[in-house]
Amino acid sequence: MQRKNFGRKGISVFISHVLAIAILFAILIVVSTQVYSYYYSIKEESQRAQAMVLSQRVADSVLNLYTNYKNSDYEPEEGKNKTLSIVYINIPEKISGNNYILSLEQHGDLWIEGEMENESYSDDERPYTHVKTEIEGKPSATYNYPIYNIVSVNVSGSVRRATKIKLSYVREKQSGELKDFLMMERFS
Repeated sequence: MQRKNFGRKGISVFISHVLAIAILFAILIVVSTQVYSYYYSIKEESQRAQAMVLSQRVADSVLNLYTNYKNSDYEPEEGKNKTLSIVYINIPEKISGNNYILSLEQHGDLWIEGEMENESYSDDERPYTHVKTEIEGKPSATYNYPIYNIVSVNVSGSVRRATKIKLSYVREKQSGELKDFLMMERFS
């Protein structure tokens, strides 16, 4: 009889060890998931902050160029263009370890403060210029930084995997009409 009790006791100890290992494994999975979730949220917040700071730096430079040169008296010859100013900006190669695309985009033609009769715009429908930062990789995201004051200058340009960008304020004359452009491009 002693042998039968010893056998049952051994199975009971084995089952309790298996259950303890299973519980520890479940706890390890829960803790690992929580740590990864925390890391992911910290990385996402860091990425958002870095993208917004970069976008704000570019937007400030765009506004400075626009403010300083929009009322310039310079008039190029017919069919020609002239670069009135160039600004170089150092940018990080990666944001939170991810590649990104930085672009200047025009969303509509004009942004006007005020109400129009029988028309209303939400912030998403309202035309404006913005700096767009698209993060590639994980977590992927797109951040838009609006520049509401640019109304009479066409903006364009996109860079990827750059460490320095060039903003150019260009004026051209076509058919007697002056047009200003603000362009962003990679500087190497």
